[in-house]
Amino acid sequence: MALLAAGLIGLPLCIILVASVPMEYRSRLVFRFVMAYGVIAAGLSFWFAQREARRSHADAELSWWVNDLANGNLASRLRSPRLGDEQIAVVHHLNRLQEATQQQIEQLQADRRRSFMVLAHMVEGIIAIDDTRRVLLVNEAACHFLKLNSETAVGRQLLEVVRVPEVTAVVNQTLATNDDAEAEIQLSDMRQLLVKASTLPSQSRPGVLLTIHDQTHLKQLEAMRREFIANVSHELKTPLAAVKGYAETLQLGAIDDTEMAPHFVNQILAQADRLERLIADMMHLARAQDRSQPAEPTDVPVLPVIQECCETYQPVAAQKNIELTLQPFDESIAILAEREALLTVANNLVGNALRYTPEGGHVTVSCQTEDELVSIAVADDGLGIPLEDQERVFERFYRVEKARDQQYGGTGLGLAIVKNIVQSFGGTMRLKSMPGKGSTFEAVLPASQTAAPQLSKTSIG
Repeated sequence: MALLAAGLIGLPLCIILVASVPMEYRSRLVFRFVMAYGVIAAGLSFWFAQREARRSHADAELSWWVNDLANGNLASRLRSPRLGDEQIAVVHHLNRLQEATQQQIEQLQADRRRSFMVLAHMVEGIIAIDDTRRVLLVNEAACHFLKLNSETAVGRQLLEVVRVPEVTAVVNQTLATNDDAEAEIQLSDMRQLLVKASTLPSQSRPGVLLTIHDQTHLKQLEAMRREFIANVSHELKTPLAAVKGYAETLQLGAIDDTEMAPHFVNQILAQADRLERLIADMMHLARAQDRSQPAEPTDVPVLPVIQECCETYQPVAAQKNIELTLQPFDESIAILAEREALLTVANNLVGNALRYTPEGGHVTVSCQTEDELVSIAVADDGLGIPLEDQERVFERFYRVEKARDQQYGGTGLGLAIVKNIVQSFGGTMRLKSMPGKGSTFEAVLPASQTAAPQLSKTSIG
């Protein structure tokens, strides 16, 4: 604009200057003035055109960028660097707003990922439902418990995806009263579930949050506890009743009977011995199951412990005319355990084998290595155990036959003690048995690392 004003002002001055020039030079001077003004006019026109084009292009780029941001593309950047001062200020503020918004969105996305990760790894099932009974959220545990598909369950009505009347009932109760409700459910696969419904806060109308707890293991433990108490009561009641009966008989005059009195006294002593064994086994089992004081395994040579066990039970075997054999094995074999605990395991296994093997039978004790494990096996050719009972013989007071333990003098706790001791040292129990052909019990325990180089050379004799 300044150049245009200067040109307009200078034009009259040029005319006056031309008029003062002699006639023979005027035409040449006028031509030069015209050419000069033409060049100036063309330059000014080109400059104005370029300026308007840049302004139009910058406005278009700015409009495109703002529209891209409005559509949610926070990673978008302005492609034209030539802007006016006012436009640069606007772009600066928009950039700050863009960065702040992007940081907030990234934080929300991170929080959302963490929340879904927590929900996915929860052992409790979670289902969120709105006031119209539409599923808003469901985690993997709930899908597992109720056999749902997380991809198709969200957005559908609760009745369409969950066909368990108790779940619908607690949801309806919570929506109607705004109070918490719960129900216990037993599914077709015998799984026990506890469903708790609580109000899901909302700014408009509250929904329902369902929490599903798997109580199957807890119910099993409660059943085992009740069964254990009943079994203990029964086991204690029987010898106590016998002791009381024989004592009353003696009190009524049998103590003066020189023939019967010794028999009654011997029976009282036998029942007292049975009570003592039962109480001792219960204390052994309690110690084996005690996790408050974890066992501290050490390197225990196996051969001396097994030899001590066999020497202890050799008189019992001889009395029943049973051949008790210890197969030779490498004396360097050692395990990670406690010596007294290993002796308890060996005593229970050998004692059981002798107890349930008839006269003239055979009991064999052996030891062998399996990679980084040591297997201590006790085999007999006694009564044997039916296949359907083999998984339960390690339970407390479980009897293959009701009269078997009473006939052979067992307490029903020996194998439970063995299993708990072996498991406390990271081992497992194995059983191979056939009715009438005997049984083989194996205690598999971790081998001592210090003895590991020699174990690979060990073989059973």
